[in-house]
Amino acid sequence: MQKRDLYNHEKIFTEWKKQLTKDYIEADLTKENSKVYVQYFLDLEQGKNISKQAKKGARSINHLNRLRSKIKAVMINFQNKKINSITKVNEKQVMDFFTEWNKIHSSDYVKRFKAFWGWWMTKNRREGKIVLDVTQDLSTNSDKGKIESNFVWLNKEEFDKFRSYFDEDKQVILLFCFDSIIRSPTELLSLKVENIFEKNKEVWVDIPNSIAKTFGRKFNLVYSGELILKYIEKHNKKAE
Repeated sequence: MQKRDLYNHEKIFTEWKKQLTKDYIEADLTKENSKVYVQYFLDLEQGKNISKQAKKGARSINHLNRLRSKIKAVMINFQNKKINSITKVNEKQVMDFFTEWNKIHSSDYVKRFKAFWGWWMTKNRREGKIVLDVTQDLSTNSDKGKIESNFVWLNKEEFDKFRSYFDEDKQVILLFCFDSIIRSPTELLSLKVENIFEKNKEVWVDIPNSIAKTFGRKFNLVYSGELILKYIEKHNKKAE
């Protein structure tokens, strides 16, 4: 079973690769930045010149597409500061840049840039060249950690009031999401009927590793079990 490509990440990445030639220049990037930008993502896709720790995490196409936009945004903003080749940046420039950047952006950009620079150091080391780690003192701690959490939660009673505004089928799906804590839309729309089963007079859902965003898991459906079975029967949904 494979996770459905709901946002056409595969197509987007494939179309991007089709454009690549020896003279290709990424839109809005300098020639120097474009060259290293393209090489970075081709290497990531192939698992080359990255640390052992980075290799442990799957480099999915949707991950690469999101990462491309973040690395490109950083490169463009360095260019706006007259740094037209990201590989020539020094430690002070990096520290000054991210001190300002982190005031309005997620610390995830720092993590992605540190990973990019780690790749650049590894690539050069394997070619017999030494590149200094200009990201060593960058902090990846979230700047939002000092802010009181704004997490919103609903108890079952409040949730039932909320879902009462929807039609019968959507109410079942919403209750199933609440009950299984399944991620929507990717996991939910990749799930198959065969992943829902009865065991010891209880209804369970098995979210397999192949479609899970993080890791597979199983849940006993406390609220939605019988309703989801009736939903499957009503719409004549087959196991696959």
